[in-house]
Formats: sequence, C-alpha cells, structure tokens
Amino acid sequence: MQQRCDSYQAEIKRLNQSLQESELAFSDKEDAVKEESNRNLQRLQNETERLSKELANWQNIYEEQRILNRGLERDAQEAAKLKELALREKSQMAEKLSHSEGFADLLLSRIDWPKVGAAMKMTPT
Repeated sequence: MQQRCDSYQAEIKRLNQSLQESELAFSDKEDAVKEESNRNLQRLQNETERLSKELANWQNIYEEQRILNRGLERDAQEAAKLKELALREKSQMAEKLSHSEGFADLLLSRIDWPKVGAAMKMTPT
C-alpha cells in the first residue's frame, strides 16, 4: 500500500511539474501573442493616423480647388456677360455708323454737283 501511495505521489508530482511546465509555456506564448498584438495595434494606429493626416491634406486641397473653380466660374460668367455687352454695343455703334453714313450720302446725293461746279466755274475732269 505504501508503495502504491508513493507511486501515486510520484505521479502527482510528475503531473504537477508537467502542469507547471505547460502553464509556463502557455504564459510565454500568451506574452508573445500579447506583444505581437500590441505591435500590430500600434502599427495600425500609426497607419490610421497617417491616413487621417493624408485625408485631411487631400480635403484641404479639394476645398482650395473647389473655391478656386467657383471663382473661375464666376469670372467666366462675368466675362461672358461683358462679351455680350460689348457685342451689343458694337452692334449699336455699327447701326449708328451706318445711319450716319446714310445721312451723309443722302445729303450729298441731293446736291446737284454739275450745277455747283458750274457755279464755281469748275469743269469736271
């Protein structure tokens, strides 16, 4: 019976030692996994921060371009309005010029030039 008890005690001791070794190995693996997880978490946080900064930079560039484009659109609309105004003024001036030239032609066509030349004692050449 004593031999059996010693055998059981030796078995229990061996199992306890095996359990401690397993717990130690498990603890080492758990620490390695936690360390790896922390490294990955830090890497992902750094990547997220970098991407957030890059996104903010692109958003600023987008807003600047949008504001610039709106200014250019306003300038283009203003230029189109000025062009239309200039074309209308040109048309009006051409009409006035045509009317003025017509008045001079009308005035000069009513003069009897041979009679004027004879009165001035000029002969046509």
